[in-house]
Amino acid sequence: MTSLTSTTPRSQRVPGELIRVGDVHVRVNVTGEGPPLLLVHGLGAGLDLWAPLVSELKGYTVITLDNPGAGASTVPWPPWFMNKYAETLDAVLDELGFDRVDVLGLSFGGMVSQEFAFRYPQRVRRLILAGTTAGIGVTFGNPLALSVLATPLRYYSRSYMAMIAPFLYGGDAHAGSELVAEQSNLRHQMRPSIPGYFAQLTTASTFSSFWYLPTLRMPTLVLAGDEDPITNPLTCWVISKRIPDCEYQEIKGGGHLFLMEKPKLSADLIREFLEREAREDVDTEQKTARRRISRSA
Repeated sequence: MTSLTSTTPRSQRVPGELIRVGDVHVRVNVTGEGPPLLLVHGLGAGLDLWAPLVSELKGYTVITLDNPGAGASTVPWPPWFMNKYAETLDAVLDELGFDRVDVLGLSFGGMVSQEFAFRYPQRVRRLILAGTTAGIGVTFGNPLALSVLATPLRYYSRSYMAMIAPFLYGGDAHAGSELVAEQSNLRHQMRPSIPGYFAQLTTASTFSSFWYLPTLRMPTLVLAGDEDPITNPLTCWVISKRIPDCEYQEIKGGGHLFLMEKPKLSADLIREFLEREAREDVDTEQKTARRRISRSA
């Protein structure tokens, strides 16, 4: 297993957008200005697939990456357990110089984000989990859709992507749609390797967060597409009921890719959650300060 605790300098950079953390290379991209927001994508997905949402996230420093096994990042072989993906996120944030961030994870990225929030809670200010699952035993998606995830062919064949998109992703992902065409083009630009895809798939199949979700203490928002065949609303609702300080919202007409289907609506929900919580923090501090002043008077 590739180690992240070797003597290789963590800060050693390699050409392009690759950074070296321990013994692995991770492709990253940092854009914008404002509070840092880390986006963690799904199974086999490169950071480029975030483009529609990132364009709507003005006012944030948006951090995206290729999870190991996707895009240009190192293939984790033999497959990792989920804790290694969390460890990689921790190392990437160290390398980029971010101490504490808001985190949004989609699908497999939501699983990684749950693990990261559990193991490194001091680094997660607020957590958003979109179209994801708590893992073994609590995934109630459509069996046909889940079976299609067994192959990365949708990243390699545009015609196959067009054929399976409606029953795999749901929502607006119908054959001939602008969403499917755009996502297909982006997937072809940075496809996962076959070993990399199956490494992530193996990790997902051994993952469970159900037992530790009640220990998460950061404010959390769970988002679900009401037409998502992979992680249907029940799958997401279970997560929301396990986390103490958690809100749950369904996106009407949203499929598994609702963050990219409806980027403006999604960005508005993200911003409202993050900024509302920030305002509440300020209000609490102001009330505390007023109490202190009244007592001293």
